[in-house]
Amino acid sequence: MNYLIILLATISFNYKTNKSKVVSENTASSADTVSQVWKNYNDTTIEKLKAGFYLAIPDTSNSVGYKLHNKKEYYFLGTTPAVTLNEIDSVYIEFNSQINRYTLVFKFNGIATKKWFDFTTKYNGMKVALVLKEEIFHVATIASPISSGETVLTNAPTKNEVDEFKDIIEKEMKKLRE
Repeated sequence: MNYLIILLATISFNYKTNKSKVVSENTASSADTVSQVWKNYNDTTIEKLKAGFYLAIPDTSNSVGYKLHNKKEYYFLGTTPAVTLNEIDSVYIEFNSQINRYTLVFKFNGIATKKWFDFTTKYNGMKVALVLKEEIFHVATIASPISSGETVLTNAPTKNEVDEFKDIIEKEMKKLRE
């Protein structure tokens, strides 16, 4: 007779808010994220946000977390980026004929490729935020583990928006490397 054993583990995360505090939550998939976060609130000052990719948990109250650039969405962020802009070798624009739109492609260095694969494997199905200039510029859902060393952002509606986004990223990368 075969038995299926399912093990459940409690996951603990720290989240940053725009009020410069670190907050803890016992689970990242709670339907009532904000109340769980406030229940476990710690009054600890945090450093400013580094540019990079962070785990992002929606703030269902749309009032406490970091605001998504030009949208009325808010997110709590992991305390450290999974990959920083310093770990990105290049950013380029590519036209994807399958979705009939321009995409922005990030090419990671060797260390970041491994980190990104581990991160996207662990948090598959969850959200990831791209932070630039201490602000969330993009949020996407991790569709599957990414082992190729490249990540593609696909939701910009126009070529001009992709161009502008690429310029912002390249300026941030240049500033970090000076």
